[in-house]
Amino acid sequence: MIRPDGTYKQVVHVEFVEGPPTDFESQWQRWRLEYSEGGIPYLHLNGYRFCGMNPTISCQETDGGGYDICRDESIAMEDEGILLVLGTNTEGTSPEDPQYYYLHYPLGSEDSWVYALQDP
Repeated sequence: MIRPDGTYKQVVHVEFVEGPPTDFESQWQRWRLEYSEGGIPYLHLNGYRFCGMNPTISCQETDGGGYDICRDESIAMEDEGILLVLGTNTEGTSPEDPQYYYLHYPLGSEDSWVYALQDP
């Protein structure tokens, strides 16, 4: 859940084929938007947890990495998750409004996740 006030809450529930499900809910944490030299928007989520991607990643893990498909390079994520903003919702009010974003976790593989607005 991403709020326009610069905070977000991460809620994870994944049921794996083998093993127990993964469940995690964070406190409200800070987010910020940053643009690359090429104008690509990146959403930085402080304290982002990498659990749920596979059953071996603990929900205590806040460091990870990914592959930036826009810059064609690996990126490190230390105590944050970085999502690529691939598009915008024309009903969003401005780039500061999180309802404006279509987000993509930058793995560049079959494991990539795409996030979309969902009403509670």
